[in-house]
Amino acid sequence: WNGVYLTADQFADLNARLEGLLREAGRLPEAVRRTLMTRGIFGRTQAEVDRKLDGVAREGLAAAVIVGTVDEFVERLGRLSDVGVQ
Repeated sequence: WNGVYLTADQFADLNARLEGLLREAGRLPEAVRRTLMTRGIFGRTQAEVDRKLDGVAREGLAAAVIVGTVDEFVERLGRLSDVGVQ
């Protein structure tokens, strides 16, 4: 199962729903991989991130877009992993 442009909270909600549907169908939830497609804007420094944003404010991007330096990516990807993204 592949989620598209979802925040961690949105993914968690849909993942819980998927688990319920799989159990109702008599399938093992762990038999279905959970992946996510989103956009990432990465820079080694904040200045590099800003350059790649080319004047677009972070607030103007979809909430599911991962933007930042390594620490920000680690935090956001860790949260996604916590809610079931494989």
